[in-house]
Amino acid sequence: MTEASIYSEVESLARQTQGKYLKVNPGETVILQFNPQRARVIERDFNGKKSKAVEYEVLTPEGDQKLLTLSLSWALNLNELLREGHTKIKVGRRGGGLQDTRYAFLPITEEQQHKL
Repeated sequence: MTEASIYSEVESLARQTQGKYLKVNPGETVILQFNPQRARVIERDFNGKKSKAVEYEVLTPEGDQKLLTLSLSWALNLNELLREGHTKIKVGRRGGGLQDTRYAFLPITEEQQHKL
């Protein structure tokens, strides 16, 4: 087993054990299939303060249906791609703290999908 496949297997197993919510860990990148009709605004308690967030229904590479929760500011970035009709999106996360977490969203084209 190659080093890269070991990393992929560990990440896959970790995602499978997270229940109905998907957490993208710092430094992790995952390709997700989004269902734009199954997104909703929620209110959550974050560090003792009420805030709004968006829950997206996604399909993981393993075929599991999960919920990905993003703050409104990151949801705005993702919604631009969903509005353009992109539903298969590569999601990457950098940073692990409250102030340094950054997400990157990259649409996967038809041509790229066939290569996966």
